Amino acid sequence: MLNAKKMLTLLAETGVQPGSKMLVAVSGGADSLALLDLLVQVRARLNLQLTACHINHELRAASVTEEQRVRQYCDQVDVPLQVRHWPAAAHPATGTEAAAREFRYQIFADLGRTLGCNVVLTAHHRDDQVETVLFRLVRSGDVRSVQGIASVREFAGMRLVRPLLQVTKAELRAYADERNLPYSDDASNADTHFSRNFLRHEIMPRLQSVDAQAPAHIAHFAEEQAGLVELAEMTTRHFLNLLGPKSDEIDWTVLHTESHPLQKLVLSSALRQLTPAVSAKQVDAVFRALSRNDGVTRSFQLSKDVEIRVQGLLVTSAQPSVAVPVSPVSINTLEVPQPFMNKTIVATTAVQPGDKVLAQDIALPVTIRKRAPGDRLELSNGHHQLLRRWLINQHVDLAVRNQLLVAAQASNLLWCGTIDGNQLWHGLQTAKIKSSLVLR
Repeated sequence: MLNAKKMLTLLAETGVQPGSKMLVAVSGGADSLALLDLLVQVRARLNLQLTACHINHELRAASVTEEQRVRQYCDQVDVPLQVRHWPAAAHPATGTEAAAREFRYQIFADLGRTLGCNVVLTAHHRDDQVETVLFRLVRSGDVRSVQGIASVREFAGMRLVRPLLQVTKAELRAYADERNLPYSDDASNADTHFSRNFLRHEIMPRLQSVDAQAPAHIAHFAEEQAGLVELAEMTTRHFLNLLGPKSDEIDWTVLHTESHPLQKLVLSSALRQLTPAVSAKQVDAVFRALSRNDGVTRSFQLSKDVEIRVQGLLVTSAQPSVAVPVSPVSINTLEVPQPFMNKTIVATTAVQPGDKVLAQDIALPVTIRKRAPGDRLELSNGHHQLLRRWLINQHVDLAVRNQLLVAAQASNLLWCGTIDGNQLWHGLQTAKIKSSLVLR
C-alpha cells in the first residue's frame, strides 16, 4: 500500500537525505500530484524544503485549468510553486514532444540551480519504466539504453531522483483518489498515434494476456540490466586500458582473439571516447575492418569532426577529409583549354610533355564534375551499380572518395578518378574518336 511509510522507504533507497532542498516537477496529473502529496506527508519528519515546478506547455486549452488546480493545491499544502510557460509561438512544426521535454528539463536545471536545490524529483513510475524499455528496445536495441530509466543520476550539479519506479500507475491513481487530489487527465494520452501510447494501450495488454506479470518482469529486467551494464562497464574499462597509451590511437592486437560480442562492446566504448554519438552501424563497420586485418587502410567518418583510419589491427584518429568544391566543366571540342581547379583542362589526341593525364580514351562531349548521389557505372558484365556502392565494395578510402571526380555524358559515367591522376574506374568506350583528358 502506498503511504507515508512506504515513501520514507523509497526515498531512503534512492539516497535522499534529511534536510534536502527539493524541486518537484508537477504536471498536474495523478502521478505528479501523488508524488508531491507523499512528500508533503513526510516533509516534517525529514525536514525537507519543497518547491514545486509546473510547466504550462500551452499545447491544449485544458492547460489553463490544470495550472489553476496545481496552484490551488500548492496553496493548500503550503508548498511554494514556480510556474513557467512554453509559449505557443516557440513550438516547433515537428518534434513537439521531444522539444517540450528539452524545454522542461532546461527549466528544471536553471530553476533548481537558482533556488539552491540539491535534488530534482519527477514522478516516473513502473509503467513508465516498462514503456521506456520496450520503446528503446524497438528503436535501438542498444544494451545501455534498455536498462531503462535511472532511479538516480547526476543532473546539472544536482541529483535527479525518480523514487516511484517501483510503484505502478494504478497504485498512484488509487492513492490520488483516496486523498481526493485535484489531478487532471491529459486526453492526448489516449491517442495511439503516439508511440508510447500505442505501447501502453495496444502492446502491453497483449503481453499481459500471455503473462499477467509481464510488466513486473520487464521492470525487473530493467533493474538487473542496469546492474549488468555497470558490471560490464567495469570490465570494459579494464580492456580499454589494454588498447595502448595514446588517446588518438587504438591498438586492437590484444582484443582481436576475444569473442565477437565482447570485441564489439569494447570497441563501442573505445569509439565513444573519440565521439559520443557513435551508431551501432558505425561500430559494426569498424569491427569488420579490424576483422579483415589485411593491411588495407579504410577510413570512417564517425561525425562531422571525427574521422578514423583502420589499418590492420590499428585504429588512428585523423583530420576529417574535406570535399573540395568543383564547378562542372563541359568539354565539347578537342584542343580547347578550359579553367579547372586553378589549372587548365583540355581534351586532346596529342599529349604533350608536362601534361598530367587524368583519363584516356574518353569520348566527347563530356562533363567533368564531382560525383553526385545516384551516379551509376556499368560493370564489365553489363550490369549497373551505384558508384557509392562500388566505392565501398572496392574499399576506397574516404579521403579519396571526398576528392573524387567523374567524367560523364548525362548520367552515363565514363571515368572516375582524382585530380592527381589516380584512375579508379574506366568504362568501355564505343566512339571512334577518343581523347585524353589532361591538366596543363
